[in-house]
Order: sequence, then structure tokens, then C-alpha cells
Amino acid sequence: KILDLADSEDRLTIVDDQYGSPTYTFDIARIIPVIVKAYIHSGPSLYNLGGAPQASWLNFADYIIEEAYKRGLIK
Repeated sequence: KILDLADSEDRLTIVDDQYGSPTYTFDIARIIPVIVKAYIHSGPSLYNLGGAPQASWLNFADYIIEEAYKRGLIK
């Protein structure tokens, strides 16, 4: 969504007071075998995985746009 908007709009309005912890998909992929082993040995449980560092939606959008621009994905 951010890339589509950045490529089609001159100016974006993005909140800077809401934070999250974007999680890298490879971190999720690496933890899945650990969770499966724990499930096999101990049964179902609750797991929580979050990325670091914490970022506002504005920080996250800035990063996405900068990286996409560097890679030629947007103008």
C-alpha cells in the first residue's frame, strides 16, 4: 500500500503517534521450527514474536519509500 501511494501521490499523510514492531519474515521463518519442536514436546502454547526496534508508522513508511527508491521500485 505504501509503495502504491508513494508512486502515485505527491504527498502522503501518515500518522507519527502510532507505534509497532515490524517483524522480518526471515525471523518468523527461523522461529517456526523452534515452535514446532516445543509443540511436539509440550503441546499447544502461546507465543509472541515482535521485531525490534519499535517504529512509528511514519518511520516505517519512510524506510520503505527510501529503500524502494534506491532499488528503482518507485520514481
